Amino acid sequence: MVGSGTVVDDLRFLPIEPTKRNAELLYCFHQTLGQYIATIDGKNPNVAFNTVFMSRILQSPLAANLPLHSASCYQAALQGLEVKKCAEVITIETRTMSLMRNYIEKHPKELQVDAILTVFLMIENEWHWCHDNYNLRAHMKGLKEMLKQMGGIENTSIDEWIRRQIILADYQIACCTEKDLFILENQEKVKSLPALPTSIASFESPLCTSSRRMAEIQGLQDLGPSTIKILDNMKFLTTSLLATQSALATPQTIAKFEATALWIYDQVVALPSIAASPLNSAEDLVYETIRLTALLYCKSITSCTLLSRNSQPAICTSLWQTIWLISLSRWKQISGVFLWVMLVACTSLKQHSQRIFLNMNIWMVTLYIELSSHEVIVSSLDTFVRIQRWIKESGKK
Repeated sequence: MVGSGTVVDDLRFLPIEPTKRNAELLYCFHQTLGQYIATIDGKNPNVAFNTVFMSRILQSPLAANLPLHSASCYQAALQGLEVKKCAEVITIETRTMSLMRNYIEKHPKELQVDAILTVFLMIENEWHWCHDNYNLRAHMKGLKEMLKQMGGIENTSIDEWIRRQIILADYQIACCTEKDLFILENQEKVKSLPALPTSIASFESPLCTSSRRMAEIQGLQDLGPSTIKILDNMKFLTTSLLATQSALATPQTIAKFEATALWIYDQVVALPSIAASPLNSAEDLVYETIRLTALLYCKSITSCTLLSRNSQPAICTSLWQTIWLISLSRWKQISGVFLWVMLVACTSLKQHSQRIFLNMNIWMVTLYIELSSHEVIVSSLDTFVRIQRWIKESGKK
């Protein structure tokens, strides 16, 4: 039983106060959130990742309270509470911040990796659960300053795992808030990421800018020809848009893109819809989800309007209802497409409770892909950031 003497006693070997409630929260994190980290569907968790993730955090005297914070946020959200105002959430965060302040006061010139890890995890929790932009930005500024004092994110004393997670978090937050990258200082460098072909079929998506068509990928054939055609059109739209950002782009190139984008949007609008229900086949439900996502994506690009300002409530409602009729195990098989759907949905949907769930799924699918290829996931997220930047700049003209 959670909170029994044995479990509480186990906490005495960790830098966590050994109370029954803390044991319950740690158990909740391990059995719920922890099972889905980097797996999407909670099945076949990556043992190596969980070993690094859990041991690295739980052995840190500063960061060990953050899994408790995550579990408390999760339980508050399940109860429909406003997470950032929940007393227990505030208490754990205050305790962690107090530990941080004491540490910095005692080691003013020795900012270590534990402090970096702790602030990073607080940022993750605030982004996933609280939507407190003030605290989020304040902690991101603090993290950026800490990294600067250590010589930048490329400092070799920073754990490779932590460095990669910070990069991913910066991209995820930029994508979901429709803002530019904040932590990464060298934004010119990330603008020129290469178009990376992925050897893993499930990672392919409209955000993978290689020249390979999705119709040519053997592992995606079970999606059905109509769905694959939409995805290939979205991929072509993406690569065509990025081509207009090239220094070699001519007025003719840009005019051709604008005409092509409108033509593709008209093609998507003309597609038949499916009245989604649990009785539909998985193939039909995936088709309908992709069709609805494509409508939002195309409309945003053709109108030069950010997804958050592109009001299409009926489509958003249908998309939200249809996505979750498909099992997470099925989405895992097409995780690159799932990432694209999640990013479009997260920036389009308005309800706080919906965005919390979407943020968590973006985190999980991002980590899942990152375990196999850091380059592919960063390239995909970078593509989404560049599209948002183009929309903002084009909308001002």
